[in-house]
Amino acid sequence: MIQAVALARDAVLQIESLLAGRAEAGLTDEPTETYFTESSFEETPRVQPHSRPAGERIGGIDSEDMPGLTTHEIEKEAHRCFNCGCLAVGPSDLAVALVALNATIVTTKRRVSADRFFMASATSSTILEQDELIREIRVPKPPAGARQSYDKFTLRKPIDFAVVSVASVLTVKDGVCEDARIVLGAVAPEPVRARATEDLIKGRALDEKMAGEAARAAVQGVVPLTMNDYKVEITKTLVKRAILGER
Repeated sequence: MIQAVALARDAVLQIESLLAGRAEAGLTDEPTETYFTESSFEETPRVQPHSRPAGERIGGIDSEDMPGLTTHEIEKEAHRCFNCGCLAVGPSDLAVALVALNATIVTTKRRVSADRFFMASATSSTILEQDELIREIRVPKPPAGARQSYDKFTLRKPIDFAVVSVASVLTVKDGVCEDARIVLGAVAPEPVRARATEDLIKGRALDEKMAGEAARAAVQGVVPLTMNDYKVEITKTLVKRAILGER
């Protein structure tokens, strides 16, 4: 939506320039500065519309009973966007699983690892070029003894909307973890490898105590957004389940 609004704004400016006779006008290629509004770190109440007093409304029908927001109010409301506690930050269930499976995305131009393919940025939601298409997805055969799992916590039964999700591929022999890929979903704009957890459990017996330590390692140092603290506990629970092979 933000990209669409920005493109529409540029289009309007270009149209205005052409109508004014400035044929040389066009979209600029100069990079724009990216910034993060300070208000994103503050708790800001929602802007409330105001009704006109009854004494003013009965004077005529040439104005609305409830005027729209002022420019200042609109800007203030827009700046609340990063502070709403929104849950929809995971690209998809498939993305988290493919990263855990160490898949490769084959396009018409190249081969890209799933880790890189699902990387997000402030200006684009895909790394694909305009004339580039996905041709196939290659998933390597899991090693002997590998245990795959995918679990997510939701508040309803959606197809593609997780509060937190965890995909894992663990290679376990005689109760000892030989290798691990654990990926967290819906905790950031892109799938996140729980590398601290992976490193901790490799070469260790996967018992209840170790699973608890590994779950805590997955969220060590995290800084949740406002109203998202609860995700930390959910993440630890799902990681622990993945390590112990529980459902």
